[in-house]
Amino acid sequence: MRGMFKKLTLGLLLAAFAACSQTSSNSDPIIRSFAADPGSGVSPFPTTFKWSIADPDLDTLTCRLDVDNDGKAEYTLPACTSSKTQEHTYTRPGTYVAKLTLEDDKGGKAEKTISVTVNSGTPGNQNPTIASFSATPSGLTGVFGWQISDPDGDALTCKLDVDNDGTVDYTLSGCDSSKSQNHLYSSAGTYTAKLTVEDSKGGKAEKTATITVTNPPPTNQDPTIASFAATPNPVSAGTDVSFGWGIADPNTDTLTCKLDVDNNGTTDYSVSNCTSSSKQSHKYTNPGIYTAKLTVEDGKGGSASQTTTVTVTAPNKPPVIGSFTATISTVAADNGRKANFAWNISDPDGNPMTCTVNYGDGKSSGAIGSCTSSSSASNTYPPFVNTYTAKLIVNDGKGGQVEKTTTVVVVPRILTYDFSLSFKNDGNPINFTNTLNLDLQTDQGGVQTYTGSFPYGSGADAVTYTGTLTISGTTYTLKITAPGVTVDGTGTRDSSGKVTGTFTGTGVDAGTGTWSATPK
Repeated sequence: MRGMFKKLTLGLLLAAFAACSQTSSNSDPIIRSFAADPGSGVSPFPTTFKWSIADPDLDTLTCRLDVDNDGKAEYTLPACTSSKTQEHTYTRPGTYVAKLTLEDDKGGKAEKTISVTVNSGTPGNQNPTIASFSATPSGLTGVFGWQISDPDGDALTCKLDVDNDGTVDYTLSGCDSSKSQNHLYSSAGTYTAKLTVEDSKGGKAEKTATITVTNPPPTNQDPTIASFAATPNPVSAGTDVSFGWGIADPNTDTLTCKLDVDNNGTTDYSVSNCTSSSKQSHKYTNPGIYTAKLTVEDGKGGSASQTTTVTVTAPNKPPVIGSFTATISTVAADNGRKANFAWNISDPDGNPMTCTVNYGDGKSSGAIGSCTSSSSASNTYPPFVNTYTAKLIVNDGKGGQVEKTTTVVVVPRILTYDFSLSFKNDGNPINFTNTLNLDLQTDQGGVQTYTGSFPYGSGADAVTYTGTLTISGTTYTLKITAPGVTVDGTGTRDSSGKVTGTFTGTGVDAGTGTWSATPK
């Protein structure tokens, strides 16, 4: 029995300890805010009590409202929350302390008091009314508006406290529903603004509104155009012109370029995602001077414009070649044949011209700048029989180019030689001369043989000799025969065409001597 009593006693003690532990761990409720709206007015003065409450333990709460702090709660609200309110009308002037007591069901409690002022007004005067009070944010700016009236038709004054710190920031006399007030807050945040409306007889009404203002986005800046140009400029009608530009945006916005090629107010081309590397080509069909306009937009209302002038000329006309000829001149036989080229050219547009002559033998004159009809070119061809096609190319530097060919015929060189021979026989000089027309084709290979008569002496001693001249390359072989006489000689032609050599005579006029043949 005694053991059972001990066990029962221990159990009761543990239960009591647990109950004490649970009670001591309870947290008091919290009154975040407590206000009367409006907080002052003229007797009789109706007002609405509002609060914001919470309980850390999520307990059910009871609100007790003592409107004059006389220790007696006039209103008890079970299952009280922040959404609950309580209206009360004060009938006599005075300054009242209203007390809100908040209790949970575990003994937790919180209290808060506020002051309510009730003024004595003109007998029969009624308070103004505030039907609505709005606060609209725009960045850091608050726009405040209201709907107000006065039952007695009294003139009203509006007082606005933008942050409910007790200081009136704006006073508007002759206030009505058409008035409004803007305010620029210094920093972003949520504010409670208070509107007080007063008549001239002591009547008053108050209302609050919450506003959240934010920092405005960065101010948009217009794009910039560093350059805008057309290439080429001037440009021929019917030829593409390329428009280019240098652009940027201080806010790094995506840009759109709009090009009006003749500044007539109509956008001819629109380039999305436009950058400085973007280009736009256009082909003007008629000659004239055009103003092209570039407009750059950032999509946020920012834009920039710039113009440039484009000169469009008539389509380019190519040069004209009136004639192109080649004249062969005489040069030394071993150095080939020289051809002199001449032409007659013109350009309808007066453009400067460049000439090039392709000689037809793999060689060229190269570019001849500022070419005119008085310009010329020459080329030396190999000394062989051949026909070449030479080509004259004339370019005006603007896309116009013409060509003309001429035929160059290289023929063997015909030389006239003065031929002389002298030697001594028995101490008597023997001399004779002659003129030979020689067709020198020796460098083409093969042997050329020529014959001629060489009169010898004069008067009674005149004798006709028959001469044979054989040419092989630059080597000449001479053979002269007459009754009882034979002359054999050899000679060599130099680069000027002159031939010199020696000979030996046998027979009646035996001896040695020299001979030469000089081209005239």
